[in-house]
Amino acid sequence: NSDIESGKILNWNQFKKLKSKKSKNTIFDAADMDNFEKFFAKLYTNQHATMSSEKKEALLEEAVQISTKNTQSDTQNIEDLNKPFTCKEIAETISQLKNGKS
Repeated sequence: NSDIESGKILNWNQFKKLKSKKSKNTIFDAADMDNFEKFFAKLYTNQHATMSSEKKEALLEEAVQISTKNTQSDTQNIEDLNKPFTCKEIAETISQLKNGKS
């Protein structure tokens, strides 16, 4: 199985074994669908067993601050990128090129 999943080596014998183990008919019943719904409802709930709501709010606030900071620096970067090249920048770049190369 790991040979196939790694993508480095395709072991056809392992591949055939895995293929033969796969069931042709997958049937979901009401209990499966109910468990599916409960799992994702619990996964995305605001109540989390390992994190308090205060900690969650602090993390969300930190994420907003980081996003705001990045947006401001992105605006400055765009302004810098839209400036025309200076003669100094062109001369420095040309001086860094290797001699005899196209």
